[in-house]
Amino acid sequence: MIFLLIANVFLRQLFEQVVEEIIFSHRNNYIQGHPRFINQLSQGVDMISLVGEIITSSINANMFTYEVAPVFNLMEESVLAHMRQCCGWSNKELSSKNGDGVLAPGGAISNLYAVLTARHYAYPEIKQSGIRDNLHLAIVISKHVRMFEMSFFLSWINFL
Repeated sequence: MIFLLIANVFLRQLFEQVVEEIIFSHRNNYIQGHPRFINQLSQGVDMISLVGEIITSSINANMFTYEVAPVFNLMEESVLAHMRQCCGWSNKELSSKNGDGVLAPGGAISNLYAVLTARHYAYPEIKQSGIRDNLHLAIVISKHVRMFEMSFFLSWINFL
């Protein structure tokens, strides 16, 4: 019984400390949801995105397979079907015949996906045979692209 009382007191202190840390963090950070908060990456709050973030965080699911997160996988397919329709592609046949897609979490990984897609388009056999002798890949990069990010990706996938 004494052990339970000590554990209860310890957990209460731990909880109070966590709450204090949360309050401290909240008071000492910018409120990025404020309508006058403007940054190069964000401005104000997108309520639909906020609700989506709350739902996905509370469910704590991943998107690996349909068995693990069927609703999220169906939502992703629905969004991709809408994007195919916006591009003028048909949704009547299998999606792989009319365009497929992936929802990327940010710009850096999107750039990597784009480079990998371009490489596969130019050399589809690379997936099976790998990079062979005398194959020197090159890429033209805009001056507006973050160079560190792209040079890292290009060296990683054997462009440089």
